[in-house]
Amino acid sequence: MAVDMPTKTVGPVGGRPPSPTELAGDVLLLLRLTLNDGEMTPSARDALQRVAERAFGIDASSFEAFLPALQPYGVKDTGKASIVFRARPKDERVFLARMLLAAALKGDTLTLHEERLRARSAEILGLDEGDVR
Repeated sequence: MAVDMPTKTVGPVGGRPPSPTELAGDVLLLLRLTLNDGEMTPSARDALQRVAERAFGIDASSFEAFLPALQPYGVKDTGKASIVFRARPKDERVFLARMLLAAALKGDTLTLHEERLRARSAEILGLDEGDVR
């Protein structure tokens, strides 16, 4: 089950938008950073797992294998991840932010937090909130 992605973006593989699986790791990392600073809370972990499953079709066992890669971010590597994200071209950062929102809001997973997700992802990516609409 894939998210509806914005079009008109050139992906890392050339002249087509990247597939959801090509960017699932980046979107989930961005969501991890957006949800909370510090140690990952159980509610943030649950939200990440729901988004991974609903938006990218990542099953529970695959998510468990992927989770350790996300754990350090938000605790000590937030700045490093933000620098890496901000080094990307603006159109790619806008695409990531929009894909994050599409994935996070799929199935009402995080609908109540839409404005916070929008503001925080824009901040992490070095964008204006208007870029993420």
